[in-house]
Amino acid sequence: MGYVVVAVAATIIVVVVVRIQIRDRRMQPLRAVVNEQDVSYQIGVDVKYRTGLGWSRKTLLGMKLIVRSHSIQVTLGRSPLARSLGSDWTFEAAKTTMCKSRSPSSRFRQRDWIILSGMELEKKVELAISETEHTEEVWEALAGCGVQPTCESPVS
Repeated sequence: MGYVVVAVAATIIVVVVVRIQIRDRRMQPLRAVVNEQDVSYQIGVDVKYRTGLGWSRKTLLGMKLIVRSHSIQVTLGRSPLARSLGSDWTFEAAKTTMCKSRSPSSRFRQRDWIILSGMELEKKVELAISETEHTEEVWEALAGCGVQPTCESPVS
């Protein structure tokens, strides 16, 4: 019985790692183009991502929003570890929208989130990013690179 549990766990880990590696390889051409663009703004943010069941329960802390001339990256950093964990997103700004929301805040800690909706590898991705002191500045940086607002700018 113990061997079956170990085998199932190992299989799940292998499947997850292989899926992340396939996604990473498919993203390389876009990342190559994006990495040639100048960085216009970057800041540390907290991140939640939408799953099939709603917003992730866990908030990813220590993430970095990198705004470039025509694209956006939300990442743990430039290390291969960031991509291998699957916590790395790249969007073309012109194909991305943003809106301010209090959701997905927990009932214990309300905060402003900027919801980014974009396409990554033919798949719609939604991220909620939060930076408690510079929400307006983040909004302006995103708008400046071409992200389209679908609601009004946040009130400071």
